[in-house]
Amino acid sequence: MPERSTADAILIVLQVMEKYREKRRPCYLAFLDLEKTYDRLPRAVLWKSLRERDVSERLISIIKDLYEGWKAAVLTPHGMTKKMDFTVGCTKGRL
Repeated sequence: MPERSTADAILIVLQVMEKYREKRRPCYLAFLDLEKTYDRLPRAVLWKSLRERDVSERLISIIKDLYEGWKAAVLTPHGMTKKMDFTVGCTKGRL
């Protein structure tokens, strides 16, 4: 959350939890620290690892959707390269 503090995030989580509690509905939260993930991690390895840890296919599908169609260009001394598909690494600052 750009320009937001940890305290802001905690407040939002507490508000979400309270809304679900009022409706007597289950609330599931996941906290992902993607800052220190491996930049060269093959995504197939990530999906396999999540399955081995019994993460639901629905959640894996949601995470995969975050990476689908991820393209980036590289700024070189000669200018910007064409956009390229990336199939390895974890994005940062996108969630």
